[in-house]
Amino acid sequence: GMVKLNDYNLIIMDIMMPEIDGYTVSMEIRSRSEAYFKKVPIYAFTAIPDTEMIEKSGMNGHISKTPVDKEQIFRIIRALIS
Repeated sequence: GMVKLNDYNLIIMDIMMPEIDGYTVSMEIRSRSEAYFKKVPIYAFTAIPDTEMIEKSGMNGHISKTPVDKEQIFRIIRALIS
């Protein structure tokens, strides 16, 4: 597959990518058998969040793209490290 095992603590997934959308990539991540792929936090990075697709694709939530909400990103990171 296109996704390889790694040690990222957080994935911020752009939804609008040139060849594949972020929902599809997230579904592939979640479909992998290794525990890492089931638990790594994935947040959609999008201007217009589709909460149904975010949930369906296994993402943990979304981060506003326009404008970027830095405080929201910091809150997510603080929650992951606390």
